[in-house]
Amino acid sequence: MHTREALDVIRFDASPQKVNGNVLDTPYFKVENLSLSKDEDLSAQNHFTILMNNHPGGLFEINGKKLDFGQTFLVPAGTDIKIKTFKPGILTRVSPE
Repeated sequence: MHTREALDVIRFDASPQKVNGNVLDTPYFKVENLSLSKDEDLSAQNHFTILMNNHPGGLFEINGKKLDFGQTFLVPAGTDIKIKTFKPGILTRVSPE
C-alpha cells in the first residue's frame, strides 16, 4: 500500500486496546521499543518481525545489513536476528505476537 492510500485508511482517532509503557498490544500486532547499547542476538520466532530505526541517533546492522535512520527491516519467520550496535539507540519492533 502506498503512503497516500495508507493515510486515507488509518483511523488516527482510534485508541489502542492496551498500552503498557513502550508496548502497544492489540489483537493483531505488538509494538515495542528496544533500547540498545550493545550487540543483541534474538532467537528465531515462528512469525515475522519488523525492525524500524525510526529514532534519530542509533546506528545498527541487522543480519549483516546496515539499518540507517528511517529504514525498516523485515525478518522472515524462523530467522535468527543478529543486531550489531554501532551507536546506541532505539529500534522499534513490530510482530504479530
